Amino acid sequence: MRRAALIILITGVYIGCARPPISPPIEPVPAPETPSLATEPEPAPSEPPVQPRPGGTLRLSLSFAERDALAYYGLIQRDGEAPFTSDRIDRWSRLAPETLLDHVVFVSDQRIEAVELFLLGQVDLTPVYGRSATRLFDLESERFRLRRAEGWDRTYVLLFDSDSRWTNERNFRRWFAESVDRVDLVSRLFDGHGTPAWNLEPRPGGPRWPPPIVQPFSSTSSPALTLQYDPADRAAASIASRLKALFVAHRLELRLSTAAGEEPPELRLVAHQRWSTDPVPTLTSLAALTGTAGEQALQLLEEAGTAVGVRREDLTDAAETKLIESALVVPLIRLEAWIAVSAQLEGVEPGLTGQLALERIWWNR
Repeated sequence: MRRAALIILITGVYIGCARPPISPPIEPVPAPETPSLATEPEPAPSEPPVQPRPGGTLRLSLSFAERDALAYYGLIQRDGEAPFTSDRIDRWSRLAPETLLDHVVFVSDQRIEAVELFLLGQVDLTPVYGRSATRLFDLESERFRLRRAEGWDRTYVLLFDSDSRWTNERNFRRWFAESVDRVDLVSRLFDGHGTPAWNLEPRPGGPRWPPPIVQPFSSTSSPALTLQYDPADRAAASIASRLKALFVAHRLELRLSTAAGEEPPELRLVAHQRWSTDPVPTLTSLAALTGTAGEQALQLLEEAGTAVGVRREDLTDAAETKLIESALVVPLIRLEAWIAVSAQLEGVEPGLTGQLALERIWWNR
């Protein structure tokens, strides 16, 4: 009896201590997706580009050289008049039919610098160089834009008259050309915003001269040369004054002149600008001012005028090399050109060889 009771007790304890089997977890059944009532927003329609609008007046500030040499598209020449030689404000109303503007006004910058006129709001478009361009870059104003104009770059050069005393000697001209401190001109006059130039066109290297020569006159001699420049060109006036000061240390006197006299000056300071894709006319005008020593270069350019292709390029390069190696034409510094444009003025595209397409310009107001 006791044995049977003990078996029953043990069996009960075993059953009570046994663990129920572990069933795998039941994963929740995802709810069926219901279509969303919200739809993707449609992209906003892009605004159509603003179409050029006719009307308005464009005020330009250009130097006399730029007025004479630039190729303007969109103007109609007045009969028997040369409009760009006047220093007065000239309202130009005879425009080509395709020109959108109503008037073009040329504003003289003789009394106040062009960049000042632009900042005062008295002109809408003007080329700027050196310090003036840097000044506008530093302002970062929303009132205007700056456009690079490579075809308007200026290279300031000296032209020697080889028929005058002192400058008729090649060694003297070479010594003068080597003695010009071009880095001083760039840093002192233009705050470094320029490039020392040894060639008329941007290219590496300089003239293939023999070793530098010593001063070709004795300490008892004091040559005096006349240097002529354009008084309307402020950069030229600054360069001329600095050259005068630099050559005092060499015991050479430079007499500055702004007008043509009875005798041709020994030196001329000019701004060389590539207003044409053809360098032959420009080089010819420079060589014609150098006297008899420039005749060989003129002959090469005359031959280049009738040549074509590679032959024309080779003759032109040979003429330029002869002018520079003989120190008849002495490049000094090169200034980059920028066009300052009112922010609301559209269609301004300065050409690579001095063009200004006025018929494409319009006001976006």
